[in-house]
Amino acid sequence: MKLKKKSSHHFCLILFGCFFVAPTISEEIACAASAVRRSPQSEKIDLDALSKVYGADTGSKGSVVQNRTFKKEGKLSFEILGGVTGHDPFLSGKYAGGLLGYNFNEYFGVNLFYWQVWDVDSSAMKTLRDQAQTIGADFFGVNVNRISSNLGLELNWYILYGKLSLLGLSILHFDLFLTGGVGRLGTQNGTIYSPWVGVGQQVYVSQKLAIRLNYRFLYYSENLIEQNEPSKIGKYLVSQQTMNHALDLGLIFYLF
Repeated sequence: MKLKKKSSHHFCLILFGCFFVAPTISEEIACAASAVRRSPQSEKIDLDALSKVYGADTGSKGSVVQNRTFKKEGKLSFEILGGVTGHDPFLSGKYAGGLLGYNFNEYFGVNLFYWQVWDVDSSAMKTLRDQAQTIGADFFGVNVNRISSNLGLELNWYILYGKLSLLGLSILHFDLFLTGGVGRLGTQNGTIYSPWVGVGQQVYVSQKLAIRLNYRFLYYSENLIEQNEPSKIGKYLVSQQTMNHALDLGLIFYLF
């Protein structure tokens, strides 16, 4: 008899759930479904309706992350850039150039570029020269290897696409990418082939224009030749490993 009494209690609970709880759940699901409605123009979810359904309305406004607004797949691009480079403490380098690129898809692209480089004496070189003149000593200069150009090919891997809010006034769309390639450096002591790796970010201004910041790290071997002491000019001195840091900012134009 006790077993039958328990079974009857269970049966009553089940009936209560079917008649009272189930309709409530169904109504909540229906409200959520109606809240997640999309207009054919914007395809945005009605967040205000969702907040009311789930009681999460904090008074703040949010925007839904959607698909890419700015696409580059299958597009040719041209970049005008300028930057600074550092590979010797006695030299200060600046460069300007252009880049022609093609994007296979939203994740991979290839670039062919050329830099014209201006390596001039740094403040350290000028300080040594001034000190030598002050004490009346002969200063023949420091043997350096000035870079004049860089012609290279690189592959970009776009690992992150995102959006940022600019003071709550507008949304900035950007790509973060890794890059790697090889270049042909023209120097006063001959031609050098250098591999490099780097990282960069580009922010889209419109469908046809973006701003790109790029950092590259170059590592190569170069020969130093005597350039200053009259009796030894042209004599081979040493081969050294050089680390070159290049940072540039450019404007990218997407052609078609």
